[in-house]
Amino acid sequence: ASSVAVNVVVASRSGRAEDRARQAIAAIAIAADPSAHHAVLQGARGSLVASILPNGTGVFIAHDLAAPPSGSIYELWVAKDARYIPVRTFSPDGGDVVLPFNVDAGAYASVAVTVERHYVTQPTRTPAYSGSLST
Repeated sequence: ASSVAVNVVVASRSGRAEDRARQAIAAIAIAADPSAHHAVLQGARGSLVASILPNGTGVFIAHDLAAPPSGSIYELWVAKDARYIPVRTFSPDGGDVVLPFNVDAGAYASVAVTVERHYVTQPTRTPAYSGSLST
């Protein structure tokens, strides 16, 4: 029975590693695409970048991002015409995030991250991180 449990844990970890590898490859492809628009997000701690293709396919990557306060999550936003559009909620895994996403195609001005209690359709707080998208 213990060898079955070990095999399940190893398979689970292997599956997570494969998922992370696929996400990393997709992230590299999006970030390296010459048509992508990029934002470097400024905030308290960590290295955060977002890349969005003209078709709305994007990726958000963070390194050394602190965990949100207890009972909270991070929410990723894109801004267009002075209006925030919710993208996804997330929590870092050991400080790291590779978050693929899709938004409607269009010209977005910036990307932001807020700390929220749960998914919301408009930010309830000032962004903890934000950055303008390159044009």
